[in-house]
Amino acid sequence: MKFSIPFLYYFITRINSIPKKVSWSIVNVFPILWICAMISDISAFLLLILYFFGLCAMMSIYEVGYLENDIITTKNEKNPTKRLDDYSHNFLEKNYSKIILLKYTITLLIFILFIVIMVSANIQLYIYQFIFSLLILRVIYLIHNKIRNKFNILTFLGLVIFKHYSIILLFIPFNQSLSLLLLLFILFCGQRLIEYGSKKRFGLNIHIGNLDVFRVYYFLVCLVGYVLYFVFKKGSIQIYELLVDDLFFPLALYLFIFRLLLLLAGRVFGVVQANE
Repeated sequence: MKFSIPFLYYFITRINSIPKKVSWSIVNVFPILWICAMISDISAFLLLILYFFGLCAMMSIYEVGYLENDIITTKNEKNPTKRLDDYSHNFLEKNYSKIILLKYTITLLIFILFIVIMVSANIQLYIYQFIFSLLILRVIYLIHNKIRNKFNILTFLGLVIFKHYSIILLFIPFNQSLSLLLLLFILFCGQRLIEYGSKKRFGLNIHIGNLDVFRVYYFLVCLVGYVLYFVFKKGSIQIYELLVDDLFFPLALYLFIFRLLLLLAGRVFGVVQANE
């Protein structure tokens, strides 16, 4: 069944245009890949393979949450967002259990593949951490789909964090990953959390205006914050050394430049901002 293939359901229902797919890759795929390359001594070619399959395993679990939301949760909503045509929706509803089982099977097979690669290539992977983080991701999505109130802001934050953090935990022990967790929170979760919290249904009166402008300002603030930290920091703070000196600034600059170019393209060529 095609909907059991990792990424396919996400590409069809959430980022269903080429600009959105490109934007998603630039913002979500390449930065995390670069982080993994920086923290791992695995060869580039093998790292790419492991990263790709790690993404497939994570997305298989994440898409279970999407399917659960679109097929089950929406039945209890007054005005649900319709993401599928009637034929596809009926097909998924009829074959829901089979598709979910296939997705879990794909993830299990990827775990087995990781074990084979780890043994045959004599490399260190933290597979149990990765499995546990995906279990957490699944539990958070279950809660997220059951609840429809302001608590969704917290569950959304958990989803965004573990969506990225799970991949990183495949390559680095947990006790060395806390500075990276802070980096993820600032650069990949903060912006998304503010945007999600600004939804009218939460009633928080958060007004961010134009998304492209807000995103440019957000990463500009991150860069200014880095400069201030670098100028005024006292002594050696080892837990933040990797975060600030080696990863934070180039990633913040990368995301700022991309957001700025996207804003300028919108102003000059009328390009519509692409949600990721």
